[in-house]
Amino acid sequence: MIKQRFYNFLMVVTAVAGSAAAFAADAPATGAEGKCEQLYNDGRYASAYNACKPLADDGGAIASFVMSNLHARGLGGAKADVSQALVWLKVAAEADYGPASYNLAALYESGEVVEQSLPEAFNWYRRGAEAGHTESQLKAGVMLLKGDGVTANYQRAQEWLEKSAIGGDSNAQVTLAILQATAGDKQALHWYQQAAEQNNAFALHQLADVYAEGKLGEQVDLAKALRLARQSLGLGRLSSKRMVEKIEDRLAKANAVPVEPSPVAGSMGEPESSGLVTAGLFTPETMPTVKPVSADPMKKMASSAAVTSLNSGSSASEPVSSRPSNSGKTVAGVKAEVVSQPAAKIATAKTVKTTKTTKTTKASPVAANFRDKNWLMQQPDQRIVMQLAQISEKAAVGRYIEKYGLHNQVDYYRAHTRAGLVYVLLYHRNYETVTKSKEIARQVLAEGVQKGVWYRRFSTLQSDYVAPDGES
Repeated sequence: MIKQRFYNFLMVVTAVAGSAAAFAADAPATGAEGKCEQLYNDGRYASAYNACKPLADDGGAIASFVMSNLHARGLGGAKADVSQALVWLKVAAEADYGPASYNLAALYESGEVVEQSLPEAFNWYRRGAEAGHTESQLKAGVMLLKGDGVTANYQRAQEWLEKSAIGGDSNAQVTLAILQATAGDKQALHWYQQAAEQNNAFALHQLADVYAEGKLGEQVDLAKALRLARQSLGLGRLSSKRMVEKIEDRLAKANAVPVEPSPVAGSMGEPESSGLVTAGLFTPETMPTVKPVSADPMKKMASSAAVTSLNSGSSASEPVSSRPSNSGKTVAGVKAEVVSQPAAKIATAKTVKTTKTTKTTKASPVAANFRDKNWLMQQPDQRIVMQLAQISEKAAVGRYIEKYGLHNQVDYYRAHTRAGLVYVLLYHRNYETVTKSKEIARQVLAEGVQKGVWYRRFSTLQSDYVAPDGES
């Protein structure tokens, strides 16, 4: 029973990291290891095992990491074996492969697979950080702030947080902003803005507060504050609802601008068209969605710098991960990519009185970009894109976009697929790894959309494309 418990936990730890996101995005592997990596990313596990095993036997870091994941999950002919999975994970970590160092650190931090050791966890986070792994840099900084497994050192902590923030980790950016804001440093505004551009709901909430109250040297701008608060709410930060209501009340009293009722994330109730076919019905996602490793929440940032946690049930990113992070390359936390794209409201249907006092409704336009074959073939073939759905009717495309608040966030094209002649809907941003895509999906997509997302390489879409007239 103990072994099974360990195995189940390791599956959770490595499942996300074992997707395309398992690999360092900054320097994609080339040659034999690149092929090994891509086979795994594409879900061709048996082929990945055959390609990666000899490379792992020769000490290849990425191949060893793949083998760890295959054994952890019992895929591609690899026997489900926790001890073997750990052996390969350690080989990859010893080679200073950042994602592997991070995963190993997460195991030592949790203590469920190996004996818990915070000093050992910090050691591996530090090694991952030194290898340039942004999530490891964030965790190393957090542990130095808390004094977990290492003597607390504010200066060193801030150095690692800055490296992670510069590397684009939105959690690190928010954490750094909190520290700086507590000290009255206006540089906090910069990091809040950087994280907000990645649709970090907490950062958007904090920025809304800045402009609502005139903090960090900024002038009060209620209209801007309302827009930011609504965006935060739309991304799932429920505490922003109260802020939206307060700002709306202030604007209404000041009679400054007309105020519309606040939308609530996921509240659109229009039923989906029967013409809708979600991608997940035909092909499984490259990797299953799993819960990341839990860890003790951060009690204090430093002296007076307290961490504000998210409401339970919120899908937004936290300022400091209370669990190991999983950006495109790892297991816990988050690393969102810049997806700042204000959602333009779709034209609201207007009720028009006729001479017979009946009502007619204008059809809502499709707030999305219709694309053709040339566009598809010009996309970067190795990038990961979220295929949201396949829809058979043009009118249903607009209803789908409106229902899930995806205005101006969808590229779509017409093609023949296994579902027939359909419109293929893609999220308008693409990413280097599957895990990074999944993290973004959790932040920006409604739950109803997330369940049907298919994470695909453009190369697959390009090779599978069959034109509406039946010609490739």
